[in-house]
Amino acid sequence: MDSHISKVKALYKGHSASETSNKESENGICQECGNLNGFGDDWSTWCTPCNSKHFIDEFPSWASGNNNVDELIRKTQINTSHYESTFEWIPYEQFTDIKFISKGGFGQVFKATWSNGPILYWDREKKRWFRWPRVPVALKVLFNSQNISSDFLSEITSHLKLYRSSNTCSEIVRCHGISQNPESKEYIMVLEYCARGDLGKYLAENFDDLTWSKCLDHLLDIARGLNTIHSEGLMHRDIHSGNLLIDVSYAAIGDLGLCRPANSSVSKKDVYGVMPYMAPELLRGKPFTQASDIYSFGIIMWELSSGHRPFPNIPHNFNLALKICDGFRPEIVEGTPECYKELMQKCWHENPIKRPNIANIVREIEKWLNDILEGDDVWSKADSSRNTIKKLPKIKIHSEAVYKSRLLPTVNNELFVKRSIVTHEVIIKRSRESCNELSCNHSQASCDEFRISNNNY
Repeated sequence: MDSHISKVKALYKGHSASETSNKESENGICQECGNLNGFGDDWSTWCTPCNSKHFIDEFPSWASGNNNVDELIRKTQINTSHYESTFEWIPYEQFTDIKFISKGGFGQVFKATWSNGPILYWDREKKRWFRWPRVPVALKVLFNSQNISSDFLSEITSHLKLYRSSNTCSEIVRCHGISQNPESKEYIMVLEYCARGDLGKYLAENFDDLTWSKCLDHLLDIARGLNTIHSEGLMHRDIHSGNLLIDVSYAAIGDLGLCRPANSSVSKKDVYGVMPYMAPELLRGKPFTQASDIYSFGIIMWELSSGHRPFPNIPHNFNLALKICDGFRPEIVEGTPECYKELMQKCWHENPIKRPNIANIVREIEKWLNDILEGDDVWSKADSSRNTIKKLPKIKIHSEAVYKSRLLPTVNNELFVKRSIVTHEVIIKRSRESCNELSCNHSQASCDEFRISNNNY
């Protein structure tokens, strides 16, 4: 599994040893305070008390223009425990070679080169941060964020602790900091750049070359990332293939806490996301839980098995929401291994309580990958079936199939009950017709009662 450290080594392996000899500390001991470092590896060591002081000393040298943004950055910097969790205000003029990538429901994404680059360690001799220069980054420009809400920033704050909890969490897209477009005044999240784009784009371009082993590698990365999120008591709330990113050799989860309007507080009743990935309880207006993320993960499993986005040829409207609440799911692809199918169906089970937790999912996928290494022919046979699937014609995407996060309609419980009553009435009518045709000897009341009690609506 690659990490940000290995990527740094790959990008900057040309630097000489002398350039990295002035680290703030050596051999696990901070040379400024004499205490043990909280973190260390071949490329950096980190003393949180000393580096917190360095950050504090630099507070007067920058300002975002928004007190809430400044407070978010300062609090994060004071608690930084290793270089991969650094978070800072990044002046817009440090970005060059800016190129448009895509547009989503709440922002648009650009690729850029960050001229200064991220912090690696404190250089004691030069009394400044040593950085890796000219790093490629993704810039997520947040629509209508000129008056960014404190509620939105609080959501970002809760997710930033993920980087503090894991030294090399490569399955979560790193957030380097915040910037601002000087013309539009819209705020920008500066994110790790993943070279192969989002999962939907990646599958469209590479599905024909993917084996089950490679798909399971990506699925395991996503599961591990989600496990990191859930182990911190957090939820993603908007897992779909547009928020899962592929770098050269691994997959990572992105857009944590960013899938909602940046300029307003959001009602707990509002549901934002991509409808085909949203759990039925959410579409009924129920609270979000970690089990809701598991449902979305199940849909991602289907996407990796089919090479298609879910429900591409129908409108993503209120009728689809009703059908999902009724149990409508993507059709399982022929040749999918039975163990994979069973786990996928458990993940998208209508009852959240019956969905597996992410830690067990991680263990199951690890077992499958081990089975492949040991030559289990279940997966080699599945690869043969997969070759047949690859020859099928591509599905045309409906003009009303929306794969961007947005405010979704919810199924009113009262409406759902009324719809169920109408369904019962249709069943009763049909049962009466059947009784008449068969000259049934039972009373009409008992026949109606039997039909209703034996139809689970």
